Amino acid sequence: MFYKLPSSAKIPDVKRFSYNPNGESVGHDSLNHNEVIKMGSQFIATEDTLQEILISKYPILLIDESQDTKKELVDSFFQVCAKHKAKFILGMFGDTMQKIYMDGKDRLENSIPEGWERPKKIMNHRSASRIVNLANAIRSTIDGQKQRARSDAEEGIVRLFITSSATAKEEFERNIAKTMFEDTGDAGWQDESTYKSLILEHHMAASRFGFINLYEPLNKSGEFDTPLRDGSIPELSFLANVVSPLVKASLSGNDFEVLKIIRCHSPLFERKTFAAECDQISILLKVEKAVESLIELWKNGKTPSCLDALESIKEHCLFKLGNHVNEILMECIDGEDTKVSTLRKALASPFDELEKYSAYVSGNTRFATHQGVKGLEFPRVMVIMDDIEARGNNFSYDKLFGAKPKTDTDIKNERENKDTTIMRTTRLFYVACTRAQKSLAIVAYSNNTKAVKLTAIKNKWFTEDEIRIC
Repeated sequence: MFYKLPSSAKIPDVKRFSYNPNGESVGHDSLNHNEVIKMGSQFIATEDTLQEILISKYPILLIDESQDTKKELVDSFFQVCAKHKAKFILGMFGDTMQKIYMDGKDRLENSIPEGWERPKKIMNHRSASRIVNLANAIRSTIDGQKQRARSDAEEGIVRLFITSSATAKEEFERNIAKTMFEDTGDAGWQDESTYKSLILEHHMAASRFGFINLYEPLNKSGEFDTPLRDGSIPELSFLANVVSPLVKASLSGNDFEVLKIIRCHSPLFERKTFAAECDQISILLKVEKAVESLIELWKNGKTPSCLDALESIKEHCLFKLGNHVNEILMECIDGEDTKVSTLRKALASPFDELEKYSAYVSGNTRFATHQGVKGLEFPRVMVIMDDIEARGNNFSYDKLFGAKPKTDTDIKNERENKDTTIMRTTRLFYVACTRAQKSLAIVAYSNNTKAVKLTAIKNKWFTEDEIRIC
């Protein structure tokens, strides 16, 4: 955390100004998010009028998560601060060790002007002593800053489980949870809903939790990146938030809840429909038939596809679907919108995959990404490291643990004092491990298990008795 308080500045009322480093694109026919940020940053840095507007509205500007804020924006605020020292106060909050996004400013701590205060957070009020010690050991390879646990903190337990990349992973991870229960005596490890599994990529959760058929086509297309991850694709949201509750209410015999959902969302119950219909009993019969036809898809233990559910809804006009859904329900034609064909393929998956996907993006499963849990905390954490399944290039746990050699690019970046794959992965590892409060299980999948163990001991991250090669 860094902040600057000029001695000549008068402190006015402080208003909050937030910036989200992971914003969505602003539309297909307009500038994308990165272009907007670059353009806005340039305006702030060069236009006197815009600077005056900024400092008059926000004379005190606090940037949270500054280590992951767009570098162009950070540089522009530095320029405003230097030019208007007596009128503009800039505060930057964040932990540079938790920089995990590529577009943040590299080595931000080295760019802070002289004379700024640099307070440090020494106390760790979250984690057990052993977890704090592990975090300090990981951080020692980056900047050497240390924290200390509370005097009343419990000791805590960490374990490193190393196995081949070819291992049956879901079964292996369930066995690890059992082992953690045996080692800790904490019954929370016996219940999948009471510990958190941190994976590198969303598709790892899709595979383990069972919604890969729905997720994979949407993920591959590249057309739905942000809405796929935050659950805002309209067709999926409608099925998850309207149709799924209706089905569950009907199957459980909760007619009151069924009627509530229909009244809230169905055009059959709109006031003007009732007003125009003399025989309102006939409307109720239409609603009853529409619901029965939909629920029939689930009878006798069957699980329909999402498309089956939409077809039934369309046939009986139970809900408004819109032209986009009508296109999805049509047969594939040459030259059609790729979004439509991708959605059709995804929605051909079983309806229960849609429900699992919805639970995941709502945070109601044991899975989350290493990046997505920054700032959160959980009593029990399992960190899953699997480069092969992650399929990414920005992070490499095999390189971090010495199971894979550095590339020429890695060596070049080190020589030029630039951010490297190993540094990025070290920071991500630090973020993931420090989410744990009481106990922490690290799962390393690698084709060089011996190298992983040797590096873990050499770096003093784990002791011999905390490591198990399986």
